[in-house]
Amino acid sequence: MKTNKCYVYFAIDGDDFHPDDITRILNITPSDVKIKGSKIPGKVPVSNSWKLSTEIVEHEIIDVEQMALSVINQLTPQIEQINQAKQKYNASTRLEVVLWITTDDNQSTPAVGFDLKTMDFLVKVGAIIDIDMYRN
Repeated sequence: MKTNKCYVYFAIDGDDFHPDDITRILNITPSDVKIKGSKIPGKVPVSNSWKLSTEIVEHEIIDVEQMALSVINQLTPQIEQINQAKQKYNASTRLEVVLWITTDDNQSTPAVGFDLKTMDFLVKVGAIIDIDMYRN
């Protein structure tokens, strides 16, 4: 049976830093990093990236709001450090939602929404929201 899948991550992207620099500044171990120009299966990253992610959740009902909040709660104490890193390294920030939506008409599709705490954090760090959706 096909079902919905999702993960959510916060990323700091840019050309002028190594992801280890961000790890040192935030004192948070990333879930994933990408190095500009490195060869990874499927593509070559065009910028450096430091990411803090949820696990992939696979279920009929997915709570994107709670998943985003679980990432944001870890980062909220580091707002000042995130902004310092953005300025120092000319970096950008984003909250990414990656969804695989079932094509089974008998299952519900996820609702995507964000609470005020998440929105406040995103405004304070100048982050965009990007939602990638795929059919499952």
